[in-house]
Amino acid sequence: MEAGVGMDPARVATSAQASDLEALIRGHFIKTFHLIVPVDKLSSGEKGLDDNMRKALKASQYKDIRFQMDSYDVMASPAGGAALSMTLHGHLSLAGVERKVDILATGVRVKDGIRISGSKNLLMTDYQIKPPTMMLGAIKTKNLITVKFNATLQRGSTS
Repeated sequence: MEAGVGMDPARVATSAQASDLEALIRGHFIKTFHLIVPVDKLSSGEKGLDDNMRKALKASQYKDIRFQMDSYDVMASPAGGAALSMTLHGHLSLAGVERKVDILATGVRVKDGIRISGSKNLLMTDYQIKPPTMMLGAIKTKNLITVKFNATLQRGSTS
């Protein structure tokens, strides 16, 4: 898996908030974010299911699942709730089909960073993926899937 974050260097250099990740997020200092997940690294622990998943995702032709954030909004957090509540706006590329998506996410402070987590319901057919079947169609998967993520943002060194 590969992830990258790009910030506005001119604004960060002049900001007193530069060492506070939450302040950087709230202040919209983050300009880009991307996530690349190699399809061959996805695993359910069951070889047959993994083979069907890779076939459905057209892994031989499209090696990666990609998300590119275009922008984000930070909402007011409920009292006693998560440190951050946000919507990530971007593009998700899955099995060779790219679609615009909005993903709700929350962030909480953890040691040395902020843990961002969220989920997104998707229809496989929106990405031209035929929901896989097994045992000659006796076992079918639903078209609706939920993609979940959990990542920790940490401030890198500036040297």
